[in-house]
Amino acid sequence: MIDAKTGMVICTLPVGGKPEFAQADGKGKIYFNVENTSEIMELDEAKAAITKRIKLAPVTDRAVWRSTAKNAGSSPSAAIS
Repeated sequence: MIDAKTGMVICTLPVGGKPEFAQADGKGKIYFNVENTSEIMELDEAKAAITKRIKLAPVTDRAVWRSTAKNAGSSPSAAIS
């Protein structure tokens, strides 16, 4: 985690994969996908801890992935939100 005001690293958290895209909810939670484990994780900013792991079925057909993203009106990450 990085302090947005100072740019300093506050802590690092092992997630067991490759974090890709993140989105804050404005209420103290950050959600991000882990590309190579097919998971969405919830990070509690106040606790500086992963509080939830949601396992997704891996996308094996890239054509379906692109179609889903196109219908969501943006990039593949928009299909997750």
